[in-house]
Amino acid sequence: MNLEGKHAVITGVSRGIGLAITKQLLEKGCKVYGLGRTSPLIDSANFYFIKTDVRKWEEVKSAMDHILTETQNEVQIMINNAGLGYFGNIEDHTLDQWHQMFETNVNAIFYTSKM
Repeated sequence: MNLEGKHAVITGVSRGIGLAITKQLLEKGCKVYGLGRTSPLIDSANFYFIKTDVRKWEEVKSAMDHILTETQNEVQIMINNAGLGYFGNIEDHTLDQWHQMFETNVNAIFYTSKM
């Protein structure tokens, strides 16, 4: 598949799977817009980091509005990679932990996909 010049948006680009996917798409010639709270160490003219907390609708909307303007509404790839997990017995989790997980793992996907 030829990905040269395609526009990709990836959440959770700071480390792990998101960072690895970002590097792979850049190697294939994509222009990658990365959303995250921490900028990854990527030095590429085709990588554009936008500091975004994907749990916050206003930040996602602002980032996506910017991306859609820059790409003239041409985003071919969307990867909702951002994720958060607290592990253990449910009775040991706080309400704040539950809300963080739900906002990151569910709401963020809705926010980015809605655009």
